[in-house]
Amino acid sequence: MIAFGLADLFCSALCLWLGFVVAPSRSLAFNLGLGGISGLFALGGIGLIMRSRWGKVVAGLSSALMLLFTAVILVLLVSSAAYLKATYSSMGQGMTVISWLLAALVIELFALLPWFQLRFLIRTWRD
Repeated sequence: MIAFGLADLFCSALCLWLGFVVAPSRSLAFNLGLGGISGLFALGGIGLIMRSRWGKVVAGLSSALMLLFTAVILVLLVSSAAYLKATYSSMGQGMTVISWLLAALVIELFALLPWFQLRFLIRTWRD
């Protein structure tokens, strides 16, 4: 449980660094969403390190929210890939490949930790 807590804290710090330092956005909705999910991950990580019941709930909530975010991003990437391929024919095929590569990166960066964490938390809730 401590390992997932540390992973949540690292993920929170990484998301904040990437979203506010490396690639900042001028969108208020993006900044609020990023701050909210990073805060939930940090709070869940602290709760998991403390081995508290509320930590499991917050960590589960943040993981489910991140998986929902990942699903929305994947739907948007797939639909943009279809649009690019239909509109720009041969050049669109190259852009479609880039969209698929971005979708694979989104799965790796945003979905793996929450997926494994939810599986772990569901097993601990049963016990």
